Amino acid sequence: MSLGENAVLLNVRLVGAPDAYGDTTQGGSSWSGRVACHLRRRRSLGFDQGLATLEERDQLIVRLAAGAPTVAPGDRTEGSTILVEDRRAAPFVERRFRVAGVTVRSGGGTIADSVLMELADGD
Repeated sequence: MSLGENAVLLNVRLVGAPDAYGDTTQGGSSWSGRVACHLRRRRSLGFDQGLATLEERDQLIVRLAAGAPTVAPGDRTEGSTILVEDRRAAPFVERRFRVAGVTVRSGGGTIADSVLMELADGD
């Protein structure tokens, strides 16, 4: 891993079809492998009716040159989930996240070209 890479993307799982009750099942794996990436937690203050609350969002950045897989964002019942080996602290742990948003960031054909995934519902 190079500087700034503190995680490994291991798996992308699609959402399955809805059942008779409208609940979705776990879908099959659409990609498996090992791609070095950067996992970070963004913290910000949110204000609601005059009260400040700390909001935390996890993000994963994968360089396109590293082989970023295609990931579909969605709400709680739609969208892909990803499995990440979190290497920010020892011992390393595997965590599954739902992908809430995806942004492809262009660096003009450079190493800065990447996919930014907004994550939710981390294990």
